[in-house]
Amino acid sequence: MKKTVFSFLAMVASLSANAADWGVTAGAGMASIANDECDAVVSYNVGAKVNFDLSENLFVEGSGLLQHQGFSYTPHTSILGISLTSEKTYDYDLYYMALPVNVGWKFKCTEKFSIAPKLGLTFGFGLFGDESDLDCDPFADREEESRVSAFGFTTASALKNFNRFDVGFNLGANFNIASHFQVGAQFTLGMSDIADDIKDSKDRLFNANFTYFF
Repeated sequence: MKKTVFSFLAMVASLSANAADWGVTAGAGMASIANDECDAVVSYNVGAKVNFDLSENLFVEGSGLLQHQGFSYTPHTSILGISLTSEKTYDYDLYYMALPVNVGWKFKCTEKFSIAPKLGLTFGFGLFGDESDLDCDPFADREEESRVSAFGFTTASALKNFNRFDVGFNLGANFNIASHFQVGAQFTLGMSDIADDIKDSKDRLFNANFTYFF
């Protein structure tokens, strides 16, 4: 995984010698994991983006993002055919340094508008995160004692086996408006489990981003 990330960074550095468009980007969407018992939470990101035009239509893009993702889980069981659901919802908030890199092809619709399908990979490095036993509300005031650190920052963490490195397959499209504005949509399908003790913990992430190129 580390070698793959370093190879990606080396590729971006080599492309930087060519003409590039730099911009700032931010977006929001939904995130969850492949486990059917888990629910989606609101995701969001902010960072920088660079685009390299390899030809009139072919391009490579890369981003450096602070990416929030995660999932929620409401424990439930069945006794004598009767389904029982817990009153508590466990909200898992995970923050990554995400490095998505995509290749795509621009289809010019008008002089100032083009559609560009794209695909690629996202490499993620876990920065920090926590688990809360309050309802899944990103704006709720949480009591500090209800939080448990992720990624093993504390020895008491129940989530210390969350894996720091993650990789996913991207599929999406950009909508380019004039020369400075871009709206993009991307679905990322996780290729590795983010936790060792959670069944089917591969990421499922959808984001829509707005980018302004300088």
